[in-house]
Amino acid sequence: MGSVLFSLVNKNLIQAHEQQDGNIHFHLLETIRKFGIDKLVETGKFNQYADRHAEYFFDLAKQANDELRGPDQILWTNHMITLHENFRSALERIIEKEDIKTAVEFAEYLYEFWLRHADFEEARYWMERISAMPGVQNFPECYLKVLNPLAWILWFQGKTEAGISMSEQALAVARPQPDSVHKVVALLNLGLMLVHQAEGIRKGWGLIAEANEISQEIDAKWEYARSLMALALVHLRVNEYNKALSFYLDSYKLYQQLGDLNFQGVVRRLIGDLELRRNNLPEAVKAYLEAVKISQEVDNTLQTAYNFIGLSNTAALEGNHSDALKYHLAGKTILENIGIWSSGYEDEWEKRIQSAQNVLDQTEIEAILASGRKMSNEKAIEYALEVVKASDL
Repeated sequence: MGSVLFSLVNKNLIQAHEQQDGNIHFHLLETIRKFGIDKLVETGKFNQYADRHAEYFFDLAKQANDELRGPDQILWTNHMITLHENFRSALERIIEKEDIKTAVEFAEYLYEFWLRHADFEEARYWMERISAMPGVQNFPECYLKVLNPLAWILWFQGKTEAGISMSEQALAVARPQPDSVHKVVALLNLGLMLVHQAEGIRKGWGLIAEANEISQEIDAKWEYARSLMALALVHLRVNEYNKALSFYLDSYKLYQQLGDLNFQGVVRRLIGDLELRRNNLPEAVKAYLEAVKISQEVDNTLQTAYNFIGLSNTAALEGNHSDALKYHLAGKTILENIGIWSSGYEDEWEKRIQSAQNVLDQTEIEAILASGRKMSNEKAIEYALEVVKASDL
């Protein structure tokens, strides 16, 4: 640490935090930061330094986008959490300058982090702002980079019709363009959404198969792995469990080769869903617990919540309705906290309570529900992991 920085840290004008990789992150107190900005404005140098700041964090976001899908993704996730406010300020600066292409690329680079960190509302906020920038529709490839994420976020948040509509719009923009990763994503997004609708399986299957083919042709390995997951889901939907498992395992191996631990966890959870569906409860529990471990390691709260709900379903089928209610409560709490809880989830929750009421004392049910009120994500995770420990799983 330089002598000037050391002096400022000693005087509590700058705070120093050591990160997991051993690097030191320096943070200005808010009052000092505002004072510094005021001084830059007075000297006429604010724009110069604001632009340099935006350029630096744009380049860092570009690097992070690659790293978040590789073997160092945990370190990079923590690094980006630490620098979150800097990314926000930099993106705001670029939007203010009405630089459409840079704003789109910046948001695209941050999108993977927003998803993994469960910042859905923030992702939607920025994507909607950028999609409303005058002239963005004149750049089809840029526009596609905004439409695809927005569609996926809307669908995740339970706005099914809006998500499908925007996915259809994205695919319409992508069709005339040369084959690219963004065309593959448009095909996969719409295909997956349709496969979840009973009447859309056949059409969705065709779109996913097309995405699978294009991703191989353009050597887009990560998107190819995702297309394998999507094909597994198709076969699961038509009760072809062995074929589904084969596609999941192929996808899992590819994510291992790519070093993407996060999506290895996603696949393990989906395998848990598959084993649950064919009533192979020991294998389902094993897959969910492996996925919980990974989701905790990569700090993916969304996947953690999904895994707890999976464990809730297995516990219910095993006749352990107390644990089932506790797991579901933890998952519900997290999904509510990150803005994903919707009417579809509410129906499942009501069924879980109804099942519990058939076998448990009302006092016990009320005690469980009371324990979940106003829990943070951290407390909800801790709560569910205590159930795991108590159940000796």
